[in-house]
Amino acid sequence: MSDRIQAAPSRRGLLALALAAPLLWAGAASAREVAACVDLDALPAGQKSMRRSLGFKLETTDPRKRCGTCAFFTPGAGACGKCQLLSGGAVAATSICDNWTGKS
Repeated sequence: MSDRIQAAPSRRGLLALALAAPLLWAGAASAREVAACVDLDALPAGQKSMRRSLGFKLETTDPRKRCGTCAFFTPGAGACGKCQLLSGGAVAATSICDNWTGKS
């Protein structure tokens, strides 16, 4: 039988966890905002198909390239808006598609 002693977390490990916590919370908040804007499962088949053809994604990894900065986006309440390419379909400002065009 092995007598292993579990080491206490290091200060460096605790500091890393403390620094990562706000980022994890922000990611969870962002996911909630996206879900509040549009329920992809409840969309009609035409909207689902259009989103697939445009390469629509709920979240972008590039903060400069997102629906909220696109010429086709019309802001709405909170982090939500409408997309002209999706016939006025609801999108979150943090979403993205392959047809993103910067505002001039």
